[in-house]
Amino acid sequence: AYQIIIKQEKYNLADAKRNNANKDDLLPLESNIKKLQYLARNNLPEENEHYSVKGGFFILEMMQEVLPLLAVLAVIFILIKLYSSGFYNRMRLENLLPQGNHLLIEVGTGSLIGFGYFLSAFLLIFIIPSIFFGTGNFKYPMMGVDAVAKQNIFIPMHQLFCPTLILELFSFMFIANVVLLFVQIFKNRLLALFVSVFILIGGMVLPQYVVAARNFAQFIPMSYFFSLQPVDGMFGISNAYVFADETKLVTYPQVNFVNGILVLTVGIIILLLLNYLIAQKAQKGRKTK
Repeated sequence: AYQIIIKQEKYNLADAKRNNANKDDLLPLESNIKKLQYLARNNLPEENEHYSVKGGFFILEMMQEVLPLLAVLAVIFILIKLYSSGFYNRMRLENLLPQGNHLLIEVGTGSLIGFGYFLSAFLLIFIIPSIFFGTGNFKYPMMGVDAVAKQNIFIPMHQLFCPTLILELFSFMFIANVVLLFVQIFKNRLLALFVSVFILIGGMVLPQYVVAARNFAQFIPMSYFFSLQPVDGMFGISNAYVFADETKLVTYPQVNFVNGILVLTVGIIILLLLNYLIAQKAQKGRKTK
């Protein structure tokens, strides 16, 4: 059946080219032919991956725009509670302890709590539909974008999970450092919570809905919190951009997995240094009083 459908689609594509159809009209036909050829080679049944309730398809759909946002918001509340629990007269008792290893333990604990929370939600969303409807075939081609060539590509589902989770791990390490920094600076739980939500959540949604912000989105660490988008090349194209008035395939190749790791790593190192300096200053100030 695939060969018959492919033949018909190729005929439709040739007909569209003869009628001088624009590139935007040709793109869906070309993409569908590539997908059908992949399915035929791998002997896979076609599925509607965007509306499937199977575990693999469902978790990737949630990862595109919903789960990271909700997880980051929840983790901010948890870390604010964790980091601000040791105040006495606007002084963090933890700052009285020797820094260095203590700071790394604090940040490491916060990072593990954040990523653990996200991973628990990830697995829960994956496992529950999988029990009732199956996982879906991990070889199934998920549509992505070659941001450099500006054309649709198809990536086997199993190739998306590992880099997506790695990027999320680095994201929560960054988040833990940011929340700790604001707790140390403001010494007030509500103010630290407000600023953390404003900066981290605001940084996530800014390039989602403001097209102009995408020109420098590769330098915004929060751009990589939606970790699936840099991996599958859908940054600037996914359903999260429903308010963007774009009529053609505009891609942002600079927002990718490698740059995400670099930007988040640099951010983590800078934030660790700032947290250490603030803690050291607070400790010295306490000793001189």
